[in-house]
Amino acid sequence: MAPFPLPIASSELRLSDVPEESAHWPQIERFARTFDWRRGYHHYELEDQDLSKLGSSSSLEELRGHLFFEQRRWNDFGKKPDALAMQQIRGIIGIIRSKVPEE
Repeated sequence: MAPFPLPIASSELRLSDVPEESAHWPQIERFARTFDWRRGYHHYELEDQDLSKLGSSSSLEELRGHLFFEQRRWNDFGKKPDALAMQQIRGIIGIIRSKVPEE
């Protein structure tokens, strides 16, 4: 796997940084790793990974944190996300895109 990309603060995130909902897993995975993992581990519970609970009322930080943990989880499994997980991940990407300013 490629090394972690540089973190991007949510306040600095631009639409061009966020993959399309139709992106392949490696692109989504790379974007997920732009979340500051040190902050992520301090602010989110690993046990609460129910992606279906996320929605348009979720904060950008919360969405990115869950996407980060989802990437880590599937990396630990050593495989790509299953169809249900990808559907939920793509939904998160769509919500993130709706919250990020255009260039």
